[in-house]
Amino acid sequence: MNNRLYHFTNYTSLIRILENNNLKLGNIVNTNDPKEYLEPNISYEHYTDAKNEISSLTDLFQKTAKELQKYKIICFCREGKAKGFMRPKMWSEYGQHHEGCCLIFDKSVFINELKNKYKENVILGNISYTAENGVKIAYKNTQNIEQFVNENISYFLFTKSYDWKMEDEFRCLIRSEKEVFVSIIQSIVGIVFGHKFSPILKEAVVSHFTKDLEYYDLNWNNGLCVSNKCEYSNYAEFYLRKCINRFQYGMNYLCNKLDVVFYSSFDLKLKTLEQMKFINNEQKDNIKTYYNILQNKEDFEINELRDLFKNIDSFFTNIEEKDN
Repeated sequence: MNNRLYHFTNYTSLIRILENNNLKLGNIVNTNDPKEYLEPNISYEHYTDAKNEISSLTDLFQKTAKELQKYKIICFCREGKAKGFMRPKMWSEYGQHHEGCCLIFDKSVFINELKNKYKENVILGNISYTAENGVKIAYKNTQNIEQFVNENISYFLFTKSYDWKMEDEFRCLIRSEKEVFVSIIQSIVGIVFGHKFSPILKEAVVSHFTKDLEYYDLNWNNGLCVSNKCEYSNYAEFYLRKCINRFQYGMNYLCNKLDVVFYSSFDLKLKTLEQMKFINNEQKDNIKTYYNILQNKEDFEINELRDLFKNIDSFFTNIEEKDN
């Protein structure tokens, strides 16, 4: 599927992405290629009959670097002979040493989101990789700096050394002095979890999305990538079981004080607990409400069950702490 883009990220960045449902385009100074964040290699041709905007070669370097910093950037791996997430060095470099994840996007949808929001400011393209080093481009002071950078954008921001070829990179650029964000709600189609990604955190990530996504658990066999497509619809059942177990634990905690009614009916247990003043009337009503919800366990959404578990856990924890 050549219409897919792959974005590797660490868990901290993933939390921000999920909280806001968007990707933030970064500053060029935060890239890891010295060609991009250090002063560019430019030769200076001076013409006395033109407006002298640049006073020296040092001035040219500084003004060009300042102009380049106005470009915001987001980088992806492309689909090649193998899927874009089957790159061990990318996991080590950008995927938090396999503890992070890789987000999969529909390329057409993502680009449309970007263009609809930022119009003609969007610049897109694949990175070209070259063995040439020390190539200079000429600046003529018949140009202003913005025009000079724009006309040579392919050299400045779409050309890298062969050392980076394994990234097989696709880039989106926007010239803006403000922060730039693009929504992922429509464009995200899947998530690949690194083989060290926390199982507990995985549950939280999966439960965040209401749309159906493709999920992959990644493993390595003798250095070869092995991806297993996973179905996480059973997380609803997982959270339901957590709710039931916590409810039962809370009830057992209370009933352990009343051995004579431990095997009694639910209503009798509640009545006895209230009479013995282990719970008050309001708490009795809350327990009955949770019991009825858990008895009618059809068509629960993951987020509803997660919230229900938090409420049940908090409710019984407060009773247990007061009792102690």
